Formats: sequence, C-alpha cells, structure tokens
Amino acid sequence: QKIWVDKTTRQLRFTTVSSQILNQEEQPTKIGNKFMEVIKNTVIPFFNELSINLDFPVEELKTILPLLATPETRFAIEKALNTLRFDEVRIDKDALRLSLLMEMEFLPQPQIPKTSEELSPHEIEVFARSWETWDSFLVYQLESLLEKPLTESDQLNLFETLYETRQKFIQALTEKNFDRNFIREQFIWAWQRLAGTLRTYLAAQPSSSLLRYLAFFTATDAFSVLDQLGPQFGLEVSREGLLRLAHLLAKEGEEEPLLEYSYAVDPKLRTLLGLGAPLDETGPAFDLLEIEIPETSPSPFSFLKLLPSVAFATEGKADYLSEIAQWLFTGKNLPVYINQVKQVLEQAAEETWAKNTREERYKDFYSNLVLATAWQESCWRQFVTANGKIHYLLSYNQTSIGLMQINERVWRGLYRPESLRWNIHYNARAGSEILDYYLRKYALKKMGDQNPVDFDLLARLVYAMYNGGPGEFNKFLKRKAANSFYKSDMLFWEKYSCVKSGQFEELSQCLLEK
Repeated sequence: QKIWVDKTTRQLRFTTVSSQILNQEEQPTKIGNKFMEVIKNTVIPFFNELSINLDFPVEELKTILPLLATPETRFAIEKALNTLRFDEVRIDKDALRLSLLMEMEFLPQPQIPKTSEELSPHEIEVFARSWETWDSFLVYQLESLLEKPLTESDQLNLFETLYETRQKFIQALTEKNFDRNFIREQFIWAWQRLAGTLRTYLAAQPSSSLLRYLAFFTATDAFSVLDQLGPQFGLEVSREGLLRLAHLLAKEGEEEPLLEYSYAVDPKLRTLLGLGAPLDETGPAFDLLEIEIPETSPSPFSFLKLLPSVAFATEGKADYLSEIAQWLFTGKNLPVYINQVKQVLEQAAEETWAKNTREERYKDFYSNLVLATAWQESCWRQFVTANGKIHYLLSYNQTSIGLMQINERVWRGLYRPESLRWNIHYNARAGSEILDYYLRKYALKKMGDQNPVDFDLLARLVYAMYNGGPGEFNKFLKRKAANSFYKSDMLFWEKYSCVKSGQFEELSQCLLEK
C-alpha cells in the first residue's frame, strides 16, 4: 500500500498498489479466479477506504501552543500556526512519521527579565504557586503509566525525574535563585527524560485514546522544538496550557484533571514508584505549627492547649497530646530518652525490613543505618520547645521535618505531613522506608554481589543519597576516590561509627547543646 496525506481534509489515507495471497506459513500461494475477483471487488476497496483523521491532534496543537506563550508573543505564535501544514509521510521500522511544518516570522530578542534579587514577596509567591501546578501536572503525567508493565529502570527514571525537579525547586526557592525560565526549563528537561517511556507504554498499545495521546505528544514536541529555537518565542508553562495537556492524558470516563497541589497521600503514586501501600497513620496528626504550654500549669505537660484555638474534645486527642509530651527532651532524662527513641527507630527498621525479602546478613547493618541517619539528621529529636511552646523539629531552611528530617515537598503525595510532624513513630517509619528504597533500588543493585560486603561503604553511600538524592551515588564514589568528602559525609561517618560500637551516650553532646 501507498500511504499518503490528504492535505485538504487532514486524512491519512491508504492506497493499494499491489496485493498478494499468503498461506498460513506466510508464503505466496494461489487461489481460484472467482475468489480473487471477490477480493479485488470487496476487500481491496475496503482497505482503500480506510483513513485516519488527523484533524483533532492538529487543532489541539493550535489551541495549546498559544496557551504556552507569553502575551507578548501569543499573536505571533497564532499567526504561525495558521501556516501549519503536513510534510510527506515517512515510513520507519517502528512507526509512520509525519512532520508538521509552519512558518515563523523573526521575533526580536526579549528584554532580560528581572533578577531574583528584585523579586518581591508577592512575585515569589506567584512563582511558587505556578511551580506547584507544574509539579501536579508532572505527577499526573507519571500516573498515566500506572498499571503499565514498567521495568525497574523505567520506575527509577520516574522517581529520579520527580525527585530532581522537586529538589531543585526547593534549592531555588531557598536561595531565591530563579527566573521566569525556571519552570519552562524543568518542563523541557522532564520531557526529554520521560518522552520515550510515555511513547512506549501509551502510543504503542491499543487504546481508544490514541488520538488524544498523539495530540499530547505533538503539542509537547512542538513546544520543545520552539524552545530550542531560542527565547524570542516567549514560551512559558501556564496553568491553562498544563490543564489542556492533562486533559489529553485523561482516560475516557475519568474526571477532568484539576491539577490541585495536595499534600494528601497518593496511593497511586506510591504504587507507581515501588513504595507499596501507604504507611499506618495511627497516632498524633495535627494541622498545627505549635502547641502552647500554659504558664499556669503546675507541670509543663500536665495539660496542653493547642494553637490556634481548635476544639479537642474528641475522644483520643488528650492521649495524643500526652504521647507528644513524652518525646520532649528535658535535659534531665537523658538515659531514658535515648533508650525510648532507640526503641522507636529499631521498631521502624524492623517493620520496614520485614516488608521486603533480602539476605539476613544486611539486617543488623540496616538497623545501624537507620539509627545513625536519625542521629545525623536530628540528634534523635522529633520536637523542641521555645517560648513556652512545643514545635516539631524543622531544618535550618524550614523544609524538612522531625526525627528523620523528611522534606514535605520532595516527598509530597508519599507521606502524610501532619503525621510526619506530630507522630514520631510515623516519621521514623518514613525515614526507614526511604533508606530502604535507596538500599534496595540503588546501592545493592549497583554494587552487585560482594563477599565480604563493605558495610561501611554501603552505609555512607546510602546516607549520601538520603541526604542529596539518587544522583549522590556516583558523586559520593568520586569523592571517595579523590579522598575529598563533604562535611555531611564526615559527620555521618562519626555517627555511624558510634552506633556500630554502641556509644549512644555520645548523643548527649548534641542533645545538651540544643
């Protein structure tokens, strides 16, 4: 058959040039003249009438691209889209490829945007809200692959893409080092990483949504191509454009995606990334920043009043407040406090270990890893007191929480923030699970079978990833080869060495300093 495009109707058409009859072994064979006449008069005309209407993906492209342009360049983009036309069909081994052509006028270079130092608090807030929409879209895009037969390499690519975009946002926000191109650059970077996987599992499988997927790929590819041509085209990742793209990924019968930025646990995302069912949330979980200790109380923890004013007459709340109070280090309960927190961490390690099958020789090592990581991250503290109030422990940049210093934005959708803040057991389980993820998915896989195992190197590698993400695996090995370690590498090694030798009394140095 000859495959061609009717450029007037935007129909992909098929014309039979010649035909051949094959047997079950796919070898040429002959049939009677009457049967051949029937085929020529019915079957071949049927195939000649087959067509694929490409109008939908083209019209979607013409709708979406202007939504992803700045107001200054939107008219020029729309004008260029009016010149859109098909090139000739190209037949490759894996697919039919059809290029779209359009004519763009030369646009002047845009003015240099304001630097981050000039951004007002309002502008920073607008940037953060825009990024949150992009992050919600990225998660929605990833979840289009749910229930697909992903390889472990595919799964880790999804995790790393999500982690890196979130971590870089937090860094940019903390340092106030970003501009109007930040989200667009993340969008392009993520697309380059994910496009192959999305095409493999969405476009290559039979589906009633294939034309929608084709429209999605066409629009995103076009955005990427225009981005490569230079900044004069004024591309930006708008909420309206992302909503339109998400609509194309929605399955038939699904509710329209709203791209709401929610901190609620997303079981689908946990499943997709290989974390399994959500953690048990039993225990304290409040959407509060602090708990006030009344000055009139004969004992700081005889009763607690929550701020802001919230009714806590519900059965069970008082027990939760008492539970929080027992995890406050008073300066006089050092041995008891250390033993209590040690039990929490060991229990979390035990529960996490039991979820996955591994060699028994790693079990004690893993428990030590959890204990040392909590020591390095928080000095075994979930809560602190200041000015007559109880606060959950926050990192210096106000992004990471509690005993295991879990970052709420990086791990959004995977852990419940209210539980991370006020439930020491939940926080310990979350940190243990993250350590286990890096151990199973990265360290043990990449290091291969070792006999004997270099447990010290393994611990330092896993902590480096816990502290800085999966990219730290190779970076740490380079630091080790050069004998040039980060301060965090060396501080963790001190804690891990103390844990291995049972020197938990050394915790007093950091606990009594606080």
